[in-house]
Amino acid sequence: MNEEYEDDWNPTPPTYAEVCSRIRGLVATLWRAQLEMHLQAGLTHREVVQERFDQLQASIKDRQLSDKLSKAESKLHGLPLGGWSESQVFETMWRFEALVVLLWATGHFEEMPTWLETVDGQTVMAKARLVDTNDAADTDASLRGENEIERIRNAAEFWHWRCRTEMMRRNGVPAPPGDSYAGTVGRALEHAVKDGIVSDTVDGDVAVNGVAYANLPQDQWANLASISIERHYASSWLAGYAPDNDWDQTPTDT
Repeated sequence: MNEEYEDDWNPTPPTYAEVCSRIRGLVATLWRAQLEMHLQAGLTHREVVQERFDQLQASIKDRQLSDKLSKAESKLHGLPLGGWSESQVFETMWRFEALVVLLWATGHFEEMPTWLETVDGQTVMAKARLVDTNDAADTDASLRGENEIERIRNAAEFWHWRCRTEMMRRNGVPAPPGDSYAGTVGRALEHAVKDGIVSDTVDGDVAVNGVAYANLPQDQWANLASISIERHYASSWLAGYAPDNDWDQTPTDT
């Protein structure tokens, strides 16, 4: 971030009502993603998926959800049933982890779920259904404090940074001259432990159920990476880092 940008930049966090709207938009998009997933995998008969798709379309219209969708989400919803690619389904389904952060910020999760495993989608959707039109109109409702949100954003940024660093190491990208990945991780880990972001360590690295992060199997590492990316995305948006609160433009620099 250059100095000129820092001087001009002023975070504008979304309001409680705006967060509730974002939750409803995400729920509608995740609902659609699940229908596309079932269709691609052949988990449900086409007729049943079509019926549920019609219900979703009616819900979007009746609850006036179209204006709650981001531009990117609107494009996805504009595609015909069965028109999503596998990558679009896969990437959208990970938005459950972003939704978790928004539900935590509105008090529907008392504590942020662990960073070491994915959330249960049914649990998340059940909590999200508690966010209805009345929530946005509740003048007494409020988000968690800015310090709490920034604490979670810092944690998400660390986990995202650890994931990116590990990706570079696994892809054979050389460490900076005169340094090593172990040294870089060790220094960052000291701060993370001090700040209460990480509590368990092993062999100079984050411990994941007793295993050093660098030694995780590829599939487990990929899951943790996706968790951190989505939660970093949502917490940065909550902290007001997105230009004009545009969800699609939320930065996730580490």
